[in-house]
Amino acid sequence: MIRESDRATRPIIAVAVVLTAAIVGCGPTPATPTLVASPTGSIAPAATAEGPSASAAGTGSQSSAPSPSAAIQVDPGLLAFIPDAVDGVQLTFDPETSATIAADPSVAPDAASLAVALAIVPGSSAADDLAVVSVVRLRDPAKDDAWFRDWRDTYDQAACNPAGGLVGNAEAEIGGGTVYIGSCAGGVRTYHTRLAAAGIVVSITALGSRRLGEKVMAALQR
Repeated sequence: MIRESDRATRPIIAVAVVLTAAIVGCGPTPATPTLVASPTGSIAPAATAEGPSASAAGTGSQSSAPSPSAAIQVDPGLLAFIPDAVDGVQLTFDPETSATIAADPSVAPDAASLAVALAIVPGSSAADDLAVVSVVRLRDPAKDDAWFRDWRDTYDQAACNPAGGLVGNAEAEIGGGTVYIGSCAGGVRTYHTRLAAAGIVVSITALGSRRLGEKVMAALQR
């Protein structure tokens, strides 16, 4: 029998691994693997040393059709919940990373649609400032606190393992809502919050002293 907590962890592993691959791939040292194994055992393309494509138009300005076999819609319109820019850094829809996550069948039980945006300081490396923001609309907005705790914990473990491991957790009121913060070795941070009225979960993997992840959370449309 599949426990509810198990169903919560499988999809978010896919999200965290792909987003962390994007962060690691932006660094001066190329990510060792060029492929990422999903929780279902399938192989999906990961970011290269140059990171995922950031050439798409600005937030919410274009659409990406989901794969015919995917049960999840890639919906750039979800980026209306996040700011267009933070600290002078544009948030840009990333269709490639969005499609990679949406194509993983393990995500489908919990996510109806999703979109990923990148905030990267021009000319910077991963040692500077960047954030990878995922906005996920849940199939069941009534998912309880235990489910969300599993989502956060599993995401943080999967996101932090390539960055040296999870070293701490915190909770803060940011932008009028509760934000859960995970700290990875090496300076990578994760951020999570729920936009309960819209059935949305926002999860961010971020790096840098400008704390772009925190600033995105502060500017969410709640």
